[in-house]
Amino acid sequence: MNEYDYEEDFEESDEEEEPQDTAGYICELCDFLEESDDVLAQKSEITGSLEILEEDFDFLEAEYKKPAPKGGKAFNTVMLDILGLYKQSLEQIYLYLEEPEKDKLKKSRESAMKAAELVGFLRNSIARRRLEMAEILSKFESGEMKEGQPITEQEEEFSLKEHDSVIGKLRSIPKARDTAFLEDRA
Repeated sequence: MNEYDYEEDFEESDEEEEPQDTAGYICELCDFLEESDDVLAQKSEITGSLEILEEDFDFLEAEYKKPAPKGGKAFNTVMLDILGLYKQSLEQIYLYLEEPEKDKLKKSRESAMKAAELVGFLRNSIARRRLEMAEILSKFESGEMKEGQPITEQEEEFSLKEHDSVIGKLRSIPKARDTAFLEDRA
């Protein structure tokens, strides 16, 4: 009987490209559309790629609209805000494909970058929570904290309004799909 080597399939190679984040994909697509002289020739390919991405957003949105587990309401709320921003960004590209106006691409980029910014804040919050949990576990294991001792819990709230001023670039955001048509522009 041959044993299958799972590790071989999952080893990272230096030759593999890093998957592109969604905001980066949208901004690159906006650049492509801005620079392209013949958008209509690739409109169906671009629209197809956007539709796949939009379906992914719709699926995720449905999941985050479900009741959240205890302490997860703020997370679900910010994820819905992120998905809403990405969908606004796609809508601006669809509008651009119907009536090419550069302002629509600018709005698309802005929405995508705001979504990326929120992903960064969410990731930082999750990292902080993990550190807090590790600290609590350490205190429990060392005997500094006893079983049944209350832990004060503060639920973090997120909103677009408090984070509108910062635009950040992140490396690993929900992954975009099919970028092959962008590579053909060279």
